[in-house]
Amino acid sequence: MTHFKRSILASIAYAGFMIFVYPKFGLDATVTAWYANHAGLGFALRDDVWFSGFWHEGVKKASWLIPFVVLTLWGSTFYRSKNTQHTAGLQHFLDNIRPQRRRIGWLFLGLVVAPLMVTLIKNANTMVCPWNLQIYGGKLLAEPAFAWVGSASAGKCFPGGHASIGFSLLAFYFAFKDGFPRVARSGLCLGVVFGLWLGWVQVMRGAHFVSHNLWTVWVVWVGLLLMYRIYPPVAPRTPNNI
Repeated sequence: MTHFKRSILASIAYAGFMIFVYPKFGLDATVTAWYANHAGLGFALRDDVWFSGFWHEGVKKASWLIPFVVLTLWGSTFYRSKNTQHTAGLQHFLDNIRPQRRRIGWLFLGLVVAPLMVTLIKNANTMVCPWNLQIYGGKLLAEPAFAWVGSASAGKCFPGGHASIGFSLLAFYFAFKDGFPRVARSGLCLGVVFGLWLGWVQVMRGAHFVSHNLWTVWVVWVGLLLMYRIYPPVAPRTPNNI
């Protein structure tokens, strides 16, 4: 069995766990209760300067920086400077990264497509945020069942959008796993840690349940996995396995 097939089976097993097993633990309600005001007044950290101002709004505004740098790097692979004394260093740099043009372009696409998939799903279903529920100071008596809708009444809280900023860094793993394993492993670790942290920030603020973010990493991983299979970052010379 190829690594790709094993990855698909693992992804199916993960989804099955999240659908049939995870809800039995009641982890969403338990963890959310840690940060909710038990007098029904909402979440103390919802508008906190550090969590809301920096870790949510600040990170959200800065999230375009890495894709922008990668896109600039990709565009520079098309540039050829005149080989003079003043540009020798630049030309050497460009000569080194030019063979990686496809890889860098794939990385940019992965960084953009991953959170975009999460946003599209998020904006098209009825799942709501914890802070929308009456027991946490909101107006709804209970969380609606998952359903697709095409109106502005969508809950727009599933999966966790903010966590996708961190999990999108998993694109580095797929982009560099063939040829640069150390970079790939670093991208894998950074993506998981940063994604989980940004997701936890939103849990503490009452914006998401834990399960919302656990589904985010699944959506991002499967999306990047399929991208890797359909259009790998390195042109395959042999049958493509991952």
